Amino acid sequence: MVNFSWYRSRTKRFTSTDFYEHGADSHYRYGIVIDCGSSGSRVFIYYWPPHNGNPDELLKIKQMKDFRGNPVIMKIKPGVSSRVNQPSEASSYIDPLLSFAAQQIPEHKHKETPLYILATAGMRMLPVADQEAILDDLRVDIPLKFNFHFTSSHVEVITGKQEGIYSWIGVNFELGRFDHSHDAQDSPGLNNSVSDVHRKSTVGSLDMGGGSAQIAFEVGKSVWVPSELSAQVNLGCDSHQTIHNYHLYVATFLGFGGNAARDRYTERVIARNGTLHIDDLSGSYLDPCLPNECTEQGTHKGKHYNFLGTGEYLKCQNLILPLLNLTKPCPRSPVHLTQSTSLVLITRTLNFMDSQSTGTPCMMS
Repeated sequence: MVNFSWYRSRTKRFTSTDFYEHGADSHYRYGIVIDCGSSGSRVFIYYWPPHNGNPDELLKIKQMKDFRGNPVIMKIKPGVSSRVNQPSEASSYIDPLLSFAAQQIPEHKHKETPLYILATAGMRMLPVADQEAILDDLRVDIPLKFNFHFTSSHVEVITGKQEGIYSWIGVNFELGRFDHSHDAQDSPGLNNSVSDVHRKSTVGSLDMGGGSAQIAFEVGKSVWVPSELSAQVNLGCDSHQTIHNYHLYVATFLGFGGNAARDRYTERVIARNGTLHIDDLSGSYLDPCLPNECTEQGTHKGKHYNFLGTGEYLKCQNLILPLLNLTKPCPRSPVHLTQSTSLVLITRTLNFMDSQSTGTPCMMS
């Protein structure tokens, strides 16, 4: 849900007055989300006016921007999981993000501003005892330093399934797919209506983080999905409202994020030892996936290595394909995307250009 600052900043019209609405007399509500990823942590600040009371409409949540129209974000590296051997330093690690957020939100709003700290794949890879030691330090120390609305349940290591759901909600919210209409012509796609309100078709999301990848998309109510891959999401005000109720297929793949996949690839390059795979002059490991003569430094298991690109596609392919486990049986039951479902790629570690040439938006965050 917190991966769309880049996309929003390029698609939403911004006026200089937006930045100055967050003064002492602000009537907005605020929320803070800290996304603790495998390679770093980022703080996002959101605001919204009071709900208009229409049960068919969701809150008009926006991300805070500065006077230039850029999202108000701060990122620190490495990830919070790097404090595994010093869990008592977890709160000190995250303090700069909270201090930054406190400066952006009117002080009289701090008490009512919920703060959520959500850790993902980097923390999921740690033993549970190590996870809890880090989280406990945050639960104890943060309320002593900051006045945000923060309870023990507001910090957690979310599952891959949760991460996939949040990504799906975020991208569809950004694309306006939850903005329902009373006019069927305004809601092309699924023939899906409740009473006289017509729902728009949603898009699926493929979220590639640093340590894991998630895929999520809406399926029909009558489509059977195994419970471990199924999720019911109700974005409405109460359980009786069905206009914002969605049935999702969600799958997560730990170890298939950009950074984790790169680490496994680097290990294969290093394992191809011998003089045929090391440049005699520089002592660099030859990497067929890097452009010819391109040099790069990397770290694997605490050691530093130099790599020299040879730009050999077939050799690159032969090194990468075994990492995809294509010969292993898939334990998940297949559920196919419908023809009306677009798929959105969300990547936080690789820089892809915007592309809509195939009708499928490709985003970078």
